[in-house]
Amino acid sequence: MEAESAELLLSSCLEKDASISEAHLLLAQIRIRKNDYPDAEKCLERGLSFNFNLQYHPVYQLIKAKIQKHEQNYEASVETLQNAISTDNKFDKQKQKQINITESDQITIYLELIDSLHKIGRLFWFIANFYFNVHSVIIVKEEANKYLTEATQRWKNKSEHQQLMLLDAELRLEHKDFDGALNVLSKITPNQPSYSTARIQMAKIYLEQKKNKKKFVECYRQLLEHDKTPAAYVVLGDAYMSIQEPVKAIEVYETALEMNPKDEVLAEKIGEAYINYHLYSKAVKYYETALENGRRDNMRIRLAKLLIDLKEYQKCEKILRQVLDDDTEVNDDNKIMTAVTFRTFLATVYTELNKFSEGIQELQKASNLQNGLLNKANTTVDTTEQKNIAAEIFSQLADLYLRRREMNKAIEMYQQSITYSDRNLRAMLSLATLYSALGKIDECRKQCERILDNDPSNTDAILMLADLSYEKNEGDLASERFAQILEQNPNQYQVLSRYIELRWRSGDIKNAEKFLKAAAEANQRATTHAGFNFCKGLYQSYLSDLNGALQSFNRARRDLVWGEKATYRMIEICLNPDSEFINGDSIENNDGPEITNINTQEVRREMAERFLKDLLVRPKIDPNYNLVEQFIMLQHSDRNVVQQALKNFLEICGPETEEVQNVAALYGSAKAYLLLKQTHKAKAQLKRVLTRNWTIAEADGWLLLADIYIAQSKTDQATNVLRTLLRYNESSVKGFECMGQVHEIEQRWADAAANYDQAWRLTGRKHPAIGFKLAHCYLKAKKLFDCIDVCHEVLAIYPKYPSLKKDIMDKARSHIRI
Repeated sequence: MEAESAELLLSSCLEKDASISEAHLLLAQIRIRKNDYPDAEKCLERGLSFNFNLQYHPVYQLIKAKIQKHEQNYEASVETLQNAISTDNKFDKQKQKQINITESDQITIYLELIDSLHKIGRLFWFIANFYFNVHSVIIVKEEANKYLTEATQRWKNKSEHQQLMLLDAELRLEHKDFDGALNVLSKITPNQPSYSTARIQMAKIYLEQKKNKKKFVECYRQLLEHDKTPAAYVVLGDAYMSIQEPVKAIEVYETALEMNPKDEVLAEKIGEAYINYHLYSKAVKYYETALENGRRDNMRIRLAKLLIDLKEYQKCEKILRQVLDDDTEVNDDNKIMTAVTFRTFLATVYTELNKFSEGIQELQKASNLQNGLLNKANTTVDTTEQKNIAAEIFSQLADLYLRRREMNKAIEMYQQSITYSDRNLRAMLSLATLYSALGKIDECRKQCERILDNDPSNTDAILMLADLSYEKNEGDLASERFAQILEQNPNQYQVLSRYIELRWRSGDIKNAEKFLKAAAEANQRATTHAGFNFCKGLYQSYLSDLNGALQSFNRARRDLVWGEKATYRMIEICLNPDSEFINGDSIENNDGPEITNINTQEVRREMAERFLKDLLVRPKIDPNYNLVEQFIMLQHSDRNVVQQALKNFLEICGPETEEVQNVAALYGSAKAYLLLKQTHKAKAQLKRVLTRNWTIAEADGWLLLADIYIAQSKTDQATNVLRTLLRYNESSVKGFECMGQVHEIEQRWADAAANYDQAWRLTGRKHPAIGFKLAHCYLKAKKLFDCIDVCHEVLAIYPKYPSLKKDIMDKARSHIRI
């Protein structure tokens, strides 16, 4: 404020008489303090135009040097500052009295000169690394030391001397002279203004360079002895926290809080200290005590959040109800925002407890409060931030309606969310996904396009558009878009994983290999990144290299971002009945018995169970977790366990009269019916899928239905199902295998062989059962040499594969002889 007043006064003076050069000089000083260097330079030029002698004034030269330094013209800055030191006598002494040249200005000239020389030294040192000439560096250092010595002698025993000592220490640090820097800083005494700065700098040296935690803390204790204020105690507490001594930090914080009981920020800091070092029970007790002592709502918010994280939902509900049961109307903005936070927390609690109706009620109350806040005429809150909060509330409401299968309500809430925040990508993506599931293709496409307007690289929206494009045979357009992104940044693993999936569905998985190689070449550490290993595992799994896939997924399994996806993929491999030839060496097994025969159903089920338990998700909340749990139960030989899984699947599916909402659960129920020998019920369940638009998530359901039709020799129905599936996924091994079975039933051996050959190729010629079927069809189709070639390929990998040599290869050879 003082600078602004001075600026106004100077401007007023110059309006009356622009020839006052000293006023221009003072105005330039103010501009420099505001970092307005171009205007400061104009002020100097105007002042100089009225008084040419102004250029000899040390303050003029100081300002000019700062401008040159700002422009990184350090050599010119040094020359100007050297003139400022050596040519004081050239300036009219009478004029000098009119503009006070303070000791501070004079010492600043030295400090700026030494700093500019130091920057030149750094530049020369950089150049010397290339030209092997350090002579210039030494000269510049000597020059800087000369001026530092001169200034030190001139201001010895004066208050300005401290600034030189701090600069001296800084220069010593630059030269790795840590002991010298500590020696200089230790000479600054407690009665000097720079004492705190010096001790903090010493503490930093002790911790970062000397690795001496004891000396580090001692520096802060010395500060506390000099100034026993709450702030000093807090600084000491922060120091203890930085070296991971939370107990001592909390003791110090509590002492500070006793000295200043109304410091809410400090009270919250104590709770954070408990949480940061996993002392959760103490944190809960501390927050509860704080509430009993009348602390504000912030403490209740922190306690509620902690209790949710600890899954103590009943306790959290009680804490929140203590304030929410009071229906008193609130008008204060802060009180409204606090009440909204409490309501959303309570909704989270009810969601965790599967009390969706209560959760919806709380979110509705929160949205009413939030709308009231936004509609207030004289509100002082940040409306953009509050609109984002409103958008998130409606997104949560939509999520809950979705879980209750109230689709229209869910759509309405997502739309409301987007109304409050047209950049709410989470709501937009959820709405697009819901439209897709409901078969509202045009609405889904429009929503995806809106997402890409805001985020052109959004992989979820791009893949969703790719799904829609497949229906119009436009899958190549989506692949092109992914490829363009990867060419710019090969290590975009989210994009890469989607591109691999897209190439697989296009029947061109090999085309993805070049982007995996590009990712590895673009970053030397890529092979250790969880995202890269997930992508590699995905690629290997699509090539039927299951051992390689398991190894790659296992490297990503512990990662916070990729671990969940990788684990689910590993479980999928374990549960896949076609994954017949994997070995235990592929999988890290630190907490279980040694795996000797992984190809038994029981062992693979146990492995899948172990992987599922390793997941960091919350079972009650994550629907995918619950579904996978039921699929694992289907691997049991115990009929009762299978029946329980069926019951659980049917609960997730909902009534038969309603539209299918969870196809994976429907597929699981059909599979359970088949295991229980209730084929007609399985078929009835799967027929519900045929009424929907095809999606990749529903592929297993279509395949199972095709299997049932094949078992019943209903080849026309099976063919219709398989043609639809293969039109959208050209890499479905099971799809081509089933189509081969259909043609076998019809005794169209050449067509059967063509489909088996496609399946054999897609597995990388590694699946012996498909190889056997292909050889058999070649034999029937009289393609004897092709038959023998396939037999050799199978026997090269599995020399003792049953019946292949005797029943197929030997017969083919005998026919050739005849």
